[in-house]
Amino acid sequence: MIRALPVTCLSLLVLLVSAAAFRGCSRGGKSRFLPTIRLATHHKAVQTSDGYSGFRQGAFGRQPEGLSDEDVRNLARRRYLAAFDNSAFFSGVQVDDSYPLKGKVVAITGAAGGIGRALSNVVVSVLGGDVVAMDIDELGLSKLASDLNSEAVPGRVIPVKVDHANLDSVRSAAISIRMDFPRIDLLVNNAGLCYDFPNADIDKAGSTAQGHDLLFGVNYLSHVLLTELLMPCLLRADGGGRVVQVTSGYHAMVDGSMLVPSNPKIEKEELAEIEVTSLNSSKNENDPSSPPASRGPRQGRWSRHVSRAYANSKMAQIWHARSLARDPRTQRSACGHSNSVVPKGEPLVTAVCACPSWVSTGIAGDSGRDMLARLAFPACRGGAGITSVLNAMFRRDDELGDDILSEKAKCYVGNARVTENLAPLRSLWMTSSFVTRMGWRDGFVSTFSLVILIFQRFFYDSFIIQRTSPDCENIKRQQALQTWTLTKLKPWLDNNVSNV
Repeated sequence: MIRALPVTCLSLLVLLVSAAAFRGCSRGGKSRFLPTIRLATHHKAVQTSDGYSGFRQGAFGRQPEGLSDEDVRNLARRRYLAAFDNSAFFSGVQVDDSYPLKGKVVAITGAAGGIGRALSNVVVSVLGGDVVAMDIDELGLSKLASDLNSEAVPGRVIPVKVDHANLDSVRSAAISIRMDFPRIDLLVNNAGLCYDFPNADIDKAGSTAQGHDLLFGVNYLSHVLLTELLMPCLLRADGGGRVVQVTSGYHAMVDGSMLVPSNPKIEKEELAEIEVTSLNSSKNENDPSSPPASRGPRQGRWSRHVSRAYANSKMAQIWHARSLARDPRTQRSACGHSNSVVPKGEPLVTAVCACPSWVSTGIAGDSGRDMLARLAFPACRGGAGITSVLNAMFRRDDELGDDILSEKAKCYVGNARVTENLAPLRSLWMTSSFVTRMGWRDGFVSTFSLVILIFQRFFYDSFIIQRTSPDCENIKRQQALQTWTLTKLKPWLDNNVSNV
């Protein structure tokens, strides 16, 4: 009861401040109560078929319009074609700027539906690129290929079945892709799952084929393996390869302590920040060093495992992107790689995180599908639900900035300014260890996420650089998780065909 009271009070405060912020914004100005920090913006209005300027009609009001086809073409032209201007002039090569991704390869996971399907549509139909579409849904992949493969555009869909809950399947798919595509220009790690919380049972929540927690395995571990296996292809990309992590603002629910491999040297204060009921369970004898967030039902879990599983997997994705920025292989000076298109001193492979906010997909299962369809951003070509990911894919490095691309990155690409209007309250729960220890952080973030779902359409902006939680900046924890992960993946990385 004592723990629930502050969460209730804080939740009411969030709702009141949100209403105040919305009231100020709806009058055509900034909120009178909270400042809006604009790091970057690209605001536009579009006339749509239903008569609204810049908005699409939804069940609960107008939804904002996303990037138009021409907007996306211009982004891709600036990122890719500008690098070829001089070389194309001297070599006499004809550059078709109507299809700026013609001849380029984009690998997308979770491509059979939702965000992945919409991105595939844009890459093939609008930009003329080839999409290596990965998903476990064979029927969905077949439909995607039949819908998009056309003689009218140069791009095509190459379906690849992969089960992200099985590392053997991920390795097999990656090796097959490498054989067919020696060069990959973009890798979008989009596939993801979410438990049906609060209906999920801690003892029955799923696990991968290798015994890891299902969300940790699918959302994070499988994408690390895929990225490692496709790294040789990304390093050959003209103009520099890029890895895009589709993450979530839900990462703010956790502090990262349950992503740290268990070690007697870990300070007791770190473990005390979260209720842990089974860290010392005999069930953990199979892998006593594994991060608590990675553990399947047979390995022992802590009391808040299910409710925090999605948040932990998304923070792990952000940490993975930061680790890639430190990877010597991605740096031009350390690779011994002669890629004349990449400017001197620029990395050969960059990693960018994107938060699409609430999007109308099937990630919440059947119970949440209708709610997301009514309230969330649409996941379709031209929809606001894919805007941040498209910006992460096609913005130039100088547009994204050092904060996103450096190893000490603190930001990611977003599309809704609700978090900025509530920045003071947000920093309160994310910097207080007391709030985390008492379990109030969970309730506060859940309420805050509901506020975002309701109000995000009114605070939409087509290009925003936003701050991640301060816990994402803990480099020691990032390194600890990365070291454990690569060690755990070693059997699937051994015997890697390096000359493919």
